[in-house]
Amino acid sequence: MKIIVTGSLGNISKPLSAQLIAQGHSVAIVTTDPGKKEAIHRLGAIAAVGSVTDEAFLTGVFTGADAEAIRASGIKRVVQLSSWGAHLPAGTGIIIGSHRIEELFDRLTGVDLSYLCPASFYTNLYHYVDMIKTSGMIATNYGGNDKVV
Repeated sequence: MKIIVTGSLGNISKPLSAQLIAQGHSVAIVTTDPGKKEAIHRLGAIAAVGSVTDEAFLTGVFTGADAEAIRASGIKRVVQLSSWGAHLPAGTGIIIGSHRIEELFDRLTGVDLSYLCPASFYTNLYHYVDMIKTSGMIATNYGGNDKVV
């Protein structure tokens, strides 16, 4: 299969791409950073350098792909990494962006959609290491008294 992965070489897209390549799939990785082109090639993928806000660029990248697409490319299968809380229309802070993306995808006709909605990723904790070392806690701007898994 020809699969397009967005998210460049992030915590999800890099190991996902490596697994897909190991299974024999042709993978193109979308990145905005031309400096990541060589690392993408070393992984065994095709580097697609451009912006996810550029419709012409995305249409070219997605045309002929077997997974994850936009309307103009004619692709019939999209797997979207969304977020816990994306089903809520307000009150979720930056997660509202995931809600809006789901709304856009839901308007597509003839496209099989799947949304993956994790609560959090273990690697997110890396951002708190210095705070934990210096203050002994994790302080965030969300949650209040709510417990988050």
